[in-house]
Amino acid sequence: TTLHKASNSALSPSTMGFVGSGGNPGANRPDIKLSAVKYGCPGPLKTIAINIIGTPAHDAKISWPSGTDGIVYNSCGNISMDVNVSNLALNLLNNYELKYSVDGAAYVSSTRTTNVAPGATVTMQLMSVPLMPGRHSITAVVVVEDDTIHTNDTIRRDFMVRFCGRTYTISTDASADYNTLTEAIDTMNIVGIDGPVVFSIAAGTYNEQIELQNVYGSSAANTIT
Repeated sequence: TTLHKASNSALSPSTMGFVGSGGNPGANRPDIKLSAVKYGCPGPLKTIAINIIGTPAHDAKISWPSGTDGIVYNSCGNISMDVNVSNLALNLLNNYELKYSVDGAAYVSSTRTTNVAPGATVTMQLMSVPLMPGRHSITAVVVVEDDTIHTNDTIRRDFMVRFCGRTYTISTDASADYNTLTEAIDTMNIVGIDGPVVFSIAAGTYNEQIELQNVYGSSAANTIT
């Protein structure tokens, strides 16, 4: 096994320096940690081989910016979401692809050319799209040619979009915002509102039982009609 330092210079067994004086970590200690969990009866000893290499030529990482989970979204206007793209490689990152999928739909991709220097992180917009109130999930992927380290290429998160202050239609017609009272009210009970909400219900028979709970965000100003 060949061991390398961060500078990509090979270390010979005699100069590895993993352990320094007094048993303290040496300067060349690799940034890894091994642990084991025992289950059942002990078995025969097995050899574990570890190949430690230097910084790769191509490796991009995608992550959510700090504070993303605290952002409140509502259904008025587009839902804008950012990501961090980090360059963990030796080469400049300046031609890559960002992809995202909302609620399991087909991926939407775009080519990006924003420079990300080695060791740097750049925050950029992933998407800006309209979404209906409710629970949603998003998967985001960064794709870089010749990047063979895929454990940091994909991220996923769940988020909620609140009702904003406007009129929503309920009808059996496919063009309506909601096809049943149950769907509309259950969604509102889960995600809450961000303004006065009005439901315009088309004439018809709705054989349903609904329960309007203490909706988050409702107030004397943010009414539900």
